Amino acid sequence: MRNTSKKSSKLTGRRRGVILITVLFIVAMAVIFITTALTISLATRRRIYENTKDDQARLTAVSTAQTIWQAIYAQQITDAQLRSLAKGNTNKGTVIEFKSDDIPGMVAGSNASTTAYFFNFQNASGEDRIGIEVKCDIDGHVQYYTMALKQNSPRASLRACLI
Repeated sequence: MRNTSKKSSKLTGRRRGVILITVLFIVAMAVIFITTALTISLATRRRIYENTKDDQARLTAVSTAQTIWQAIYAQQITDAQLRSLAKGNTNKGTVIEFKSDDIPGMVAGSNASTTAYFFNFQNASGEDRIGIEVKCDIDGHVQYYTMALKQNSPRASLRACLI
């Protein structure tokens, strides 16, 4: 009979080493793939969150401007009140700040603010205009919306024309 115990022990020793290296390689690859997946998902979430802040600030500014325009058009803010707001106390206009509680969807006490600045200006042809600049700031993401109103004739209402 032949003695094969030496050969089989050598083969078994090699197999154990190969299996151990293969298992370690698979575990290392799994860790790399899991880390990569987590990194990509966190970056995507952060980017989507930042874009959402920009979008929310833009929508809030536009919504506030539309609400002001509708109030002017419906004469809830009269022409005299509008001229008074545009002049202000020192001929520099008036800034009205809206609290977070006043704006639907905004959380009270958050780092969000919305302001409307009413001011007088002259356009390029020298006509007097009233400007309204709405600014919304959500955690440093600022969006503006500007409206300019003109008066058609001395007796015409400011609500008649938005340019």
